[in-house]
Amino acid sequence: MDDDRRERLEAPEAAVTSSAAIGPEGARVAESPIAADADVKNAAGHPAADAEALNFELLRSALYHDARQSHLERLDRLAHYLTALAGSAAFATVLRDDPTLAAVAAATAAAISMAALVFDFSGRARSHQQLRREFYRLLADMRATDCQARMLSLYADEPPIKWAVNAMAHNQAARSLHGDNAQLLGIDWPARRLAHWVTFDPSRFPDLPKRRVAAASAQ
Repeated sequence: MDDDRRERLEAPEAAVTSSAAIGPEGARVAESPIAADADVKNAAGHPAADAEALNFELLRSALYHDARQSHLERLDRLAHYLTALAGSAAFATVLRDDPTLAAVAAATAAAISMAALVFDFSGRARSHQQLRREFYRLLADMRATDCQARMLSLYADEPPIKWAVNAMAHNQAARSLHGDNAQLLGIDWPARRLAHWVTFDPSRFPDLPKRRVAAASAQ
């Protein structure tokens, strides 16, 4: 790295004009020497230049994949539990005198096993686990453009985003890094309940007005 490049990387951080990292109205980070040189973009396709914004992006991504991994692992454990229960001798004994209920239980067990196979809960959980590890490693090894380039390569490996989960991860990361000054995203009740099941549109989660941030933080 030449002297001019090193001086620009060690320059004071640029001011962040908004911390939102999601949707068409997502992160709007002020231009910095790093941004002008590396043309770095965040997950929403917006500039993510200075160290603070980069740190936020990495933490948000790690928390997102952590939430997705936990959800998929729960589904996988539930599928295995219900399949084992339906096939157990004790369960068969209980249903022995009710052929209709026994048939329904067998069909349900088969459907659950098929869903676990088709949707590959465990495999998808492992993918999110690997991405989560990589983002946390980048947090531990965050240094200018090398870290930014690696982050961009990880974005390319991400599965389709569940935007409600991403918005919740954004808020969690914002509270962790900025406390009462965090710029939070609005997430309605249906989106919270269906976060892992429905993709939603990123524009559904706008920046909260500052006067509502404190109330949202209490949720």
